[in-house]
Amino acid sequence: IAFGSIAYDINPSINNGALYIYYGKASMSGNMNVSTADLILYGANAYDMLGSVAGLGDINADGFDDYAVGGYGYDVGDTNDKTGAIYLMYGGSERLTGTHNVSEVNDALIYGEIPGNYFGKGIFSIGDFNGDGKSDFAVSADGYKSDTGSLYVFYGGEYLGEINAVDANKKFYGEEGAKDIFGSQATEISDINGDGLS
Repeated sequence: IAFGSIAYDINPSINNGALYIYYGKASMSGNMNVSTADLILYGANAYDMLGSVAGLGDINADGFDDYAVGGYGYDVGDTNDKTGAIYLMYGGSERLTGTHNVSEVNDALIYGEIPGNYFGKGIFSIGDFNGDGKSDFAVSADGYKSDTGSLYVFYGGEYLGEINAVDANKKFYGEEGAKDIFGSQATEISDINGDGLS
């Protein structure tokens, strides 16, 4: 199970954000302070606001489930540009434990298309949308074009290094000028029309 805390501070910087992960156990008794988490990931920079999270299934088809954690305040260029980013974390046979800067242990970084996007505020598993046998995922950018909002769809695969969201497989965006904050929520709704695709 994973919990996000977007206002988590790494002194002297503030609002780095953090993610707390507990690995499965046969039993957990009593109330727990999250400082006891098996793994704590914190944002690389002040105001990254790391903490959105989603389990993604096995996006790279290696037999292990993967997850992503987002920091929608992440700056790509100028200070406080709030482009936003997500970090992909691939599963494996060895469990990562302890406390880590997420930028030092991630497998891939996907960052927003333009400043002010708030890319990564929402991350969603959408099943096997294109029917290739791999899990796919979507990422929201509700600040896109002055709060019009957009949703980027990424097909399953082996993502490595730094990737611009402009390279997503699909992008859906709200009606121009509507300020609808499109894409703030998304989910897989399974195969509703019986064609074998999610």
